[in-house]
Amino acid sequence: MQDESLTAIGCVNPAATEFAVITGDGGVRIFDAGGNPVKELQQAGHEITCIAFSPNGSALLTGTERGALLIWDVAKGTCLTVSTNVGRKVDRVTWLGNDRVVWGSSIEYWILWNARTGARQKLLKGHSNWVVSLAFSADSKRLISGAGDSTARIWDLESGQEIG
Repeated sequence: MQDESLTAIGCVNPAATEFAVITGDGGVRIFDAGGNPVKELQQAGHEITCIAFSPNGSALLTGTERGALLIWDVAKGTCLTVSTNVGRKVDRVTWLGNDRVVWGSSIEYWILWNARTGARQKLLKGHSNWVVSLAFSADSKRLISGAGDSTARIWDLESGQEIG
């Protein structure tokens, strides 16, 4: 599949045979397993910069250039605004379960953001360069972050403290 209107940023739905890709105009296009477009998602005034499907595949979390977190109902194509101003461009997003999200921006990232209320819960700060990856342990008690400063850090999510 070749489509010049797509960026290199995408993700796979863990619960369905589909994937999503950010488009060049700041929207999201969802494709079926055969590479056929099945849905377009776009929110006026927001350029999407990062995406992640929820663990059950029913929702898509997006971060934007203007610092908003948006959650999309994948089946309906509707958008719920979680937060419109997290302070800066959102560079990375991921889910902790089906109702909590994590987002990252340059060298700071927030954990256990409540997707239903929009309330932020903890700030983790420690890298001296861009956070480029986030992953949770199987029990969801630890977060590992990797950054452009050539470090990986392990965080205890309950305390918010770095443990390794």
